[in-house]
Amino acid sequence: MSGDNNLSQKHFGLSRPVISRRLCEKAGKHNDQLTKAERWLFLSRFDLYGKMIAYPDSLDDIEFDKVCGRPPREVLIRTIKAMTGLSSIAEVVRDYWAPDRTDKLRYGGLETITMGWWTFDTSDVYAVDDDYEDDAVAAAAGLVAEKLRPAEFAFENAARARFLLPETTENEGEDSMPSLDESQKTEGELEELHEKHLAQQDAKAKELKGVLQKQLEMELKAASEEDLATIKQLRARMDAEAAEDAQEDDERLKEIEELEMLEDTEAMDMDED
Repeated sequence: MSGDNNLSQKHFGLSRPVISRRLCEKAGKHNDQLTKAERWLFLSRFDLYGKMIAYPDSLDDIEFDKVCGRPPREVLIRTIKAMTGLSSIAEVVRDYWAPDRTDKLRYGGLETITMGWWTFDTSDVYAVDDDYEDDAVAAAAGLVAEKLRPAEFAFENAARARFLLPETTENEGEDSMPSLDESQKTEGELEELHEKHLAQQDAKAKELKGVLQKQLEMELKAASEEDLATIKQLRARMDAEAAEDAQEDDERLKEIEELEMLEDTEAMDMDED
C-alpha cells in the first residue's frame, strides 16, 4: 500500500496530520472558505471527520449519522419505529417538528432524542468512542453537519429543551424509552454483539482509509506545482498554531490548578474557624 501512496506520504507524512484549533474553527464556521490545501490536510486524516470537512456533500446517510454520533443505521431505524412508528429522522422531523409540536412526543421519545437517538440498551452495545486525536476536528465536522441538515438539529435541540423542562420531568413515569431486542438478551449475548460490532467498525474504518488514500493520491497527482507548494507552507503554519494551542492549554491548566489550590485553602480556613 505504501508504494501506492507516495505523494500523500511525501506531502502529509505517515502519521495523522497536525491541525490547529484555529483552522478547525474556520472549517466548521466557514467551510466554503477552505483552500484546496486545507481540504487536503483534513482529507489526509483518512477518516469520516476529515472527509466531512474536506467534502461535506460526499457522505452518505450512514456516514452522516456516524459523524453526528448517532446509532448505526439499522439500530437507529428500529429505535425510531419503536418510538414513533416511523422509519427515519427525516420522517420524525416532518411529523413532529414545529414550535409547538414537540409536545406530542412522550417522555421516552424525548429522552431518546436527548441521548442522541440512543437507548440505554443500544448504547451499551453499539456506542463506540472514536480514536481521534483532536476533539476540535470532530467539533468542526459536527458544525458542518448541522449546516447541511439544519432542520434535524433544530428539532433535536427543541426536543432536548422540552425534555429538560420541569413539567416534563414530573411526567417521567408515564412513558419510557422504546424497548428493543437488545433488552431481552443476556449479558453474554450483548458482549458478543458488542465485539461483533467493534470488528465491523474496524473493517469499515480500514476500508474507508484505503478509499480516501486513493482519492487524495489522485488529487495530488493532478495538482499544480503551485498547489503542492502551498501544502508545505500550510503544514509549517499548523505546527506554529498547534504550538500556540499547546501553550494556551498549559496556561489554562495552570489557572485551573491555582484556582483549585485557592479553593482548598479557603475550605481549610473555614474548617479551622
